[in-house]
Parts: sequence; structure tokens; C-alpha cells
Amino acid sequence: MKSTTPCAVIFDMDGVLVNSEPVYMDIERNLFQSVGADISSTEHDGFVGTPVAGLWKLVVSRATLPCSVAELHEASRARIREWLAEPGPLTPMPGVIELLNLLDAGDIPFAVASSSSPHNIEAILRRLGIRERFAAVVSGHEVPRGKPAPDVFLEAARRLGANPAGCTVFEDAHFGVAGAKAAGMFCVGVRNPGSGNQDLSAADLVVDSLTEVLESRLLSRTPAGSPGCGEPAGRV
Repeated sequence: MKSTTPCAVIFDMDGVLVNSEPVYMDIERNLFQSVGADISSTEHDGFVGTPVAGLWKLVVSRATLPCSVAELHEASRARIREWLAEPGPLTPMPGVIELLNLLDAGDIPFAVASSSSPHNIEAILRRLGIRERFAAVVSGHEVPRGKPAPDVFLEAARRLGANPAGCTVFEDAHFGVAGAKAAGMFCVGVRNPGSGNQDLSAADLVVDSLTEVLESRLLSRTPAGSPGCGEPAGRV
């Protein structure tokens, strides 16, 4: 287990800060059915946390009705926008607010690194009431390669001015964990049944919720400012 407080913390959003993956997966399953595509739950789970274009390419290859990747992607985006436009706040996952408070108290900067679009990230964080708390927000749409490539995590570290080796990432998806480790970061896998059957075994630590992180005092064992914290990543 990591022996020092991280220089910076990077959160995935969907499935870590908010339980949005079940919403996305329901929308996607309905679209599978509408075009007659036979996509198994195991196959579907494998796309959690990755750029969605790969999923729609698979659907098009299985569809019995004519459709294109662009059409399916736009239909999915439209339904997600409808969900995001619903009135009222969203509820953060257990432990989120307390963990952000702990990081603020320790002067540890934190960011979001998500495969979702910039629009969806902004809308969700604002409905959660936590957008202004993040020093940086990075979408996979802003970097050359999506997860499991490390690009989105390295860009988040760069914007925070942090050495990747001093960053801790919280991820709920197999490919997100792979991206964090490829970036040279310490990764905490967060189990979330709503994100499907995810293999988090490559993570440095696996927890059942962010509340468990608070109880373990993972982030409060030594003062911040470990050697190397001030060596930011280069642009990806």
C-alpha cells in the first residue's frame, strides 16, 4: 500500500462520483433492441469507461436494421441529454463529499478524468453541486487516445501541475484502471455493481466504496508535498 499522501488525486466520474453507469447502460440496451443487435451483458460490461464509439461499431456489425455508428451515437447522446435536463440535483456516491472535504483540508488538489463528453461532465458535476471544487476537469474527447490509454490521466496531472508518480486515481472500470497504471499512477479500484462485472485486479488497492477509503485513512498518513510532487507531466 502507498506510504505517503498523494500529491494530487484524480477521479473517474461515472461510477465513482455518481452512479450514472446504469442509466447509460439502460439507454444503450434499449438502442441495441431497437436495431435488433444481440449484445451480451459481458460484452456490454467490457465497454464501461471507454470511448463509446467502439460499442456502436460492434452494434452496427450485429444489427438487423440499417444504422450507422454516427446515428446510434447521436441517438444515445440525445437520450443522455434528456436525462441530464431532468430537474433536481443528482446524488453523489457515498463518501464523495467527505473525501473532497478531506482533500481540501490537506491542500491536495484534485481533478476529474472521464471518458464522457465535456458537456456531460460539466452537466453532471453541476447537478452534483461539486463542479467548482475541482481544479481541473479533463474529458477523453480532449486527448488523442481514450482509456485504456493513459492520455486523459496524464493530461489531468499536467493541469494540476503534479508528477504522475505522485497521483492517486479512483476508478471503477477495468480499462480505467489499466489507463491509470499505464500513466504510472497509484490506482484505487472502487467496486460498483452498477458498472457491471469489472476486473479491478490490476489496481493497487480495491475498495467497496469511497467511504472505505475514509475509514482506512489512506490519504492522511503523512503531510502532503512528497518528493517529486512539483514535477508535472508533459502535454500528451
